[in-house]
Amino acid sequence: MRTSLFSALISLFFLTSNTYSQSISKDRLDSLFSSLSKAEEPGFAINIVHKGKTVYANGFGLADVKTHRRNTIHTPFNIASASKQFTAACIYLLEQQGRLKTTDPLSKYFKGLPAYADTITIAHLIYHQSGLRDYDSLLWLRDMKSGHKDTDKDAYRVLASQQLLNFKPGEAHSYTNSGYYFLAGIVKLVSGQDLSDFASDHIFSPLGMKNTAFSRSHKVQGKANAYIKGKKEYSEFNPTSPIIGQSNVYSSVDDWDKWFKEMKTHQLLGDKVWKNMTTPGVNNDGTVLVYAGGLETWPFHEKPMISHGGDLPGYHSFMSYFTADDLGIIILINNNNYSYETILQSTYDAIYTQHNISSLVEKNSQKTAAKTRIIDGITKYTGTYRVDSKPERKFELVNDDDALMVIQKWNEIMYPIIPLKDSLFCIKGNDLTFGFKNLQHQQFSKMEITQDGKLTPTSRINDTGVSEQDFNSAPGRYYSKEINAHHRLKKNGTHLDLLIGNSTFRLVSLDKEGKFYVAGPWFNITLRKNKSHQIDGFTLDHVRIKGLLFTKE
Repeated sequence: MRTSLFSALISLFFLTSNTYSQSISKDRLDSLFSSLSKAEEPGFAINIVHKGKTVYANGFGLADVKTHRRNTIHTPFNIASASKQFTAACIYLLEQQGRLKTTDPLSKYFKGLPAYADTITIAHLIYHQSGLRDYDSLLWLRDMKSGHKDTDKDAYRVLASQQLLNFKPGEAHSYTNSGYYFLAGIVKLVSGQDLSDFASDHIFSPLGMKNTAFSRSHKVQGKANAYIKGKKEYSEFNPTSPIIGQSNVYSSVDDWDKWFKEMKTHQLLGDKVWKNMTTPGVNNDGTVLVYAGGLETWPFHEKPMISHGGDLPGYHSFMSYFTADDLGIIILINNNNYSYETILQSTYDAIYTQHNISSLVEKNSQKTAAKTRIIDGITKYTGTYRVDSKPERKFELVNDDDALMVIQKWNEIMYPIIPLKDSLFCIKGNDLTFGFKNLQHQQFSKMEITQDGKLTPTSRINDTGVSEQDFNSAPGRYYSKEINAHHRLKKNGTHLDLLIGNSTFRLVSLDKEGKFYVAGPWFNITLRKNKSHQIDGFTLDHVRIKGLLFTKE
């Protein structure tokens, strides 16, 4: 789902010039984007729209690896969480028609939820202020299987079983797909149409977006398949979930000139709907959010921008609209190793600076070549690091065929970093750096992420050990009523392992009070003790789930 690189941590993009280039050379941009992709790999498509007209559009790489079918501007991609803007637009259209109010409580439309549904409004769902745990993460935590065909009923069942919220509605902002699952259901209850039909009838068809639609079946003709790269080859990883609202719009880049034009003119949806979609939410304490009505609004190089990204395994997307210049950029990717941040960075640089395009190509080629350099003692970099100021944010660095890969554990985005010199690395295509310090016992204990002079320090997670009493009393079976799942803790030498489905994960002790980082997935567990100081359960904290209880059987 939607996850931008270092979301809520660092903004990533940085340039100094704000001069818009009036002429865009297709040949030069072709060269630039070709340097960011490989012809025989899954790739991406891009469309640049200025004042309602396409000024550049092209596809790169393969839509289908087996048949060597290529990506074009007409190829549909799953845009993942960038779909949310269309769900929100449908809700605001229904409000404009007088058929609902965004101040309505969730319980008005769904009767079988816990009492806290009385305190959650439709607006809370739109702005990710509901406190609802993320249904997709809850379903995944049952057995660690991704991509199986959980239905709307499965999502509702697990959400109706949750006894707690992550926080009181309106007190905070926490991105969750559960809100947009419920919004899709509200559209159907109020309009009598499935969200897919309502959006097509009221948005996509009137705008002439012929290759854009929600899809529950994922049977989209000519689509780009999603790919994840293993050690040697790419594996197809197409989504199968029939749930929509939070994701699963398929779209081709050539449709987006119509949507960007609508952002400017408001001819179809009207001024009120667009005002709602672009007005940031506000928490109960007055904190103004970046997130608006299904879109994000934040300055990019000091330029006002409307945007939304999306991520699924194998698919990435990013839509950005620069309001002052009436300039839109849509990037759709079907390669899990490709970063829309890198593509947007290069695109912005080409449009808004005086740099020669050929120098950008040369720069990217040099960084690509740098990846082929042997990394001396790669194991001294590998391991798990957490951000000192945000300990829930963790990075895992792994050796992938002698390349150093970074995995963001809160969203599983993976990308290579390449050496600039010993102990200093960067991401291909931009100047974000990763510096390593304090070599102890053949491993670095510190990693410093630097962007635009701003330093984000991280520290390696080392196993500090667990008390003998906890080590002996922890093993056993644990049950969560809220997700109807049985997990196990067992001894493995001097460590504890967590068994979920067919997967086994080592627990890395964060302290001697029973708090562990789960090596592999991106969550922590905290052991719970009874009055006899015996472990009788544990709570699980995920970036989108707080305090999920498992009791010992």
